[in-house]
Amino acid sequence: MKDELVVTHVERSQEVGSGCMVVEVAGLKLLVNFGTRCDLDLSIYTHLEQLAGITHILLCSSDVASLGALVYLETLGIKVPIIGTVPIKILGRIEVMERLRTLKEFQGREIATARVDEAFDRIIPLKYMQTYELAEDVIIGPFNSGSSLGGAIWKIQSNGQEWVVFDRVNHRKEAHLDGMDISSIKNSTGIIVNSSVAGQPPSTRKARDKALMDAIASAARKEGKVFIPTSFSQLLEIVTTIHNCDTSRSVSMALYSFYGKKYFDSIKTILEWAGSSILQKFNQEKENPFNLPRLSFYDECPDGVVDASVIFVIAKDGLSGFAPVILPAIAKSSKNTIVNVSSAPLFAEEVSLSPVKYTRLSESEVKKQYKHTLEEEDKKEKEKKIDNLVKKKIEDSSEEEEDRGQLFCKFWYEVQNEIVTNEKALTYLDYELEGAGNDLTFPAPGRRKASDDYGESIYIPREKEEEELQLKIEVQPAILQKKLYKITVKSKRAIKLKPMLKTVLFTEECDIFNLKVVLTDATAEKLVVYGENSDYRAILTNYLAFTATAPEVHELQTTKEIVTARQTLSLKIQNDLLMQVKMEPLGGGMIGYISGRLEAGEKETMLVLSENELPKTEPICLGAIKLSDLRQMFNDAKLKSEVVDDKLVINENIFIYLDGTNLTIDGELSKEFYSVKNILSQAVAFLTG
Repeated sequence: MKDELVVTHVERSQEVGSGCMVVEVAGLKLLVNFGTRCDLDLSIYTHLEQLAGITHILLCSSDVASLGALVYLETLGIKVPIIGTVPIKILGRIEVMERLRTLKEFQGREIATARVDEAFDRIIPLKYMQTYELAEDVIIGPFNSGSSLGGAIWKIQSNGQEWVVFDRVNHRKEAHLDGMDISSIKNSTGIIVNSSVAGQPPSTRKARDKALMDAIASAARKEGKVFIPTSFSQLLEIVTTIHNCDTSRSVSMALYSFYGKKYFDSIKTILEWAGSSILQKFNQEKENPFNLPRLSFYDECPDGVVDASVIFVIAKDGLSGFAPVILPAIAKSSKNTIVNVSSAPLFAEEVSLSPVKYTRLSESEVKKQYKHTLEEEDKKEKEKKIDNLVKKKIEDSSEEEEDRGQLFCKFWYEVQNEIVTNEKALTYLDYELEGAGNDLTFPAPGRRKASDDYGESIYIPREKEEEELQLKIEVQPAILQKKLYKITVKSKRAIKLKPMLKTVLFTEECDIFNLKVVLTDATAEKLVVYGENSDYRAILTNYLAFTATAPEVHELQTTKEIVTARQTLSLKIQNDLLMQVKMEPLGGGMIGYISGRLEAGEKETMLVLSENELPKTEPICLGAIKLSDLRQMFNDAKLKSEVVDDKLVINENIFIYLDGTNLTIDGELSKEFYSVKNILSQAVAFLTG
């Protein structure tokens, strides 16, 4: 069967949870996911040149791990269609806005939100099982992954073949979602799976829910609180589980997030994407199941102790967002419990943290802040008025276009007495005028007085109604005080955690054993295992190969060496045994293979053949291998090859050379690479790797 699809890793320095790869099919380059960690740091992508020439972006979930780097598309100059589901477009925007607001408020980093709007406005929203034609004879479509609301696996159909791309999947039914429909991936040509499931310990929903409720009940008996740092998609699953539990009627929950309420309000508008149990409850009770009266939303930090029994923050690492504000108070008491809902370790007994002091402004500070704001606005208005006067005089001038710069300088000297500055001397001869229509600003003015068209000072009386309105706002700043606060980040220090630390795995994907069940029923011809962790890739590849989930299981790597065995010993073999060797022509000579074992003799090593050799015995190549003979063989196969510096170069990117006792093939994985491998293994040598 001819391969019609090429998959390449997009290399990253850190794992983020979701995979990232480029899928090449029929001349198209599809980027699957473009995510980051919680800090939205793009520097984890060590080889951004791998993104050159991509034609489309496919999104598998609304988590920042899947789409966090979309905010950098404009900076990277990438303007291609982005395809996802309806919830991914709606909820993904909120996820990214939450991280941006968190970075701005607590870390002083700011990324222009216009980039977010532009990226998410380009997302093409699809429904499950809806098809979308990328090009002639290339059709894609999302199917329910069961991992999150709107989470998707992608089918890619081209040239009669059907490939399925997995990121995170879950075939088990959850409190708010139906599991993945396994029948949707049956009889596929190949399935590309994420190896991150190899790091997930086996669990059941019943045991997981019991562990969570036991932790909440235990903290309640000690009059303590439960602190859970998590993500939005995971939060929805946890909150629904607590809300549906009969023993949690008195449990109050608080969510500290800038966009938490907007997230849940948005979910209420896409209820059809939830699980069948949610829809059934809606039909019976005629009330939106995501109206959770025991969940309170806060977009600013508390003045004192939080009243809720369970406290959520949107920070899966436990160290960002509102976490540094709330965690120090939680850490003081052994009555409290910190729940980790991820397989990655969250905290040890001690954690290094930069505590954030979150303080409201006093009434006098509010007045001072508001007065300063009015002064700044008034200053900007006066500066704008002078700028408009200057531009108008230049535009109304009868002078030629090229003389407008001189006119501006002349006019500047006429009004400079109206400008107060702290500088002793100002030089304006080098000031460049970029055209009369642009916004003009003056060099370092401290304050400008309003003037008329002739540069004379004018007095602008304030309207009586405006004065009364200003007075009213100044004496009643209570409304403003609610939103005015100052944030102080203290120096990093070690905080000893007294609460009990408990891990409850609300995983959003299968573990390795459940994935095996999914893939066995899929009856795919090929499996390709990808992922950032090489150990997980190797574990999952070997496991799936051992369990025979597909006829072929391949581990995806950036580059791969395939080594062949070469005769290096002087051996003796009986003449009658040579008659059993099947010889084939190679260049100007003959080559053949036999299986056997080596036995040391008194003077020379003997090669002994046996009809009942174990299957693990490797064939031994007879005869010497010459690069010139290999070159002729590849030329006959219509593959361009040349011998350069003791290396056989095929199609300029595949290299074959003799390395000591081995014949080595080196190059990027591609259709040509596997063609070279097949030709070599069939006609020349046994490939061991």
